[in-house]
Amino acid sequence: MDKLSKQYGDLMSIKLGFVDAVVVSSYDAIKDLCQKEETLGRQCDGIWWDRNLKKNQGLGFSNDEPWAEMRKFCRDSLRNYGFGSREAMEYLVMDELLELVKYIDQHRRRHPEGRIKFSTNYFHFSFANLMASMLIGKRFSYDDYDLQELLVHGHNFIKNGIVGAGILTAYPFLKSIFPETSGYKTQIEAMYGIQRIAQHMLNRRRTEDYKMNPRCFTDDFLNKIDEDASNPQPIFTADNYKVVFGDLMQGGTDTTGNSVNFTLLLLTAHQDVQEKLYKEIENICGIDKYPSLEDKPSMIYTQAVLLEGYRWGRILVHGLPKKVTEDFVYREYTFRKVDNRISILLKTVCKLM
Repeated sequence: MDKLSKQYGDLMSIKLGFVDAVVVSSYDAIKDLCQKEETLGRQCDGIWWDRNLKKNQGLGFSNDEPWAEMRKFCRDSLRNYGFGSREAMEYLVMDELLELVKYIDQHRRRHPEGRIKFSTNYFHFSFANLMASMLIGKRFSYDDYDLQELLVHGHNFIKNGIVGAGILTAYPFLKSIFPETSGYKTQIEAMYGIQRIAQHMLNRRRTEDYKMNPRCFTDDFLNKIDEDASNPQPIFTADNYKVVFGDLMQGGTDTTGNSVNFTLLLLTAHQDVQEKLYKEIENICGIDKYPSLEDKPSMIYTQAVLLEGYRWGRILVHGLPKKVTEDFVYREYTFRKVDNRISILLKTVCKLM
């Protein structure tokens, strides 16, 4: 795709099987098009339609009123439980960091030479717990069965979708012919695994005093389900909760955890950078104190290292597909809403500011 973009430019029309698409591959074009109201639609077909339980619901791949209503609800509810608040998020992160350090230290002590075998799940555990604290009002133990299952299912869904989901979007009939080879079967199993856990969490919160004393996102959602019960076409349902739960847990865990893991891998390969990073942290925070957001303005080198990790660790090959909702013109090119299968594929690029 890079070679084609260099030959045909940063706006390129392409036929992907049965799908007409536009590949956008420059920072400026992506920024311009993402801000247009006509490209706010979410392309929901293939495995994503199955994941949405074949309904216009969820947060990541819904459209029109259900998306707008769910987006507003998720934003307002999560803010009530710390999301977006500097002080609340720092408290949650610090609390989880202490648990992570304790967990790693326990593994280190079990080794006769005080070594540990690094696991990529360490940070996935932590980020999953940050989301869980807001979604269900509690964190998991790192050995908790539900947490382990969430991470396994989330990993399997994304891993098998790297190649399979793209092929099946272009040629949807292949999922019936090659369900295992294409990864479709594994993705469906992973999807149902995550949604079973979501249903379990919903049922557990139903037994609590969620009406009089809401303590998490799920409690708020249960109240909305009760309010929406008399609506002939309710937006807030148990099925919608299961999809939204998967959207938030997967979106807030896997990509973030992989970014941190990649940054650590880079630090392992560049010992000189690791040493400079350690010295800055030691000079500013000392050895008896964890870094806080108050230290951030003084930790210039640390910020640069993190940004460089993000630049190198490109987690996604392309962004989530968008859908053109209305005809519009951009740079003398006409983007048409012919049918629901025309999308704008946003290729992730990095730009040094």
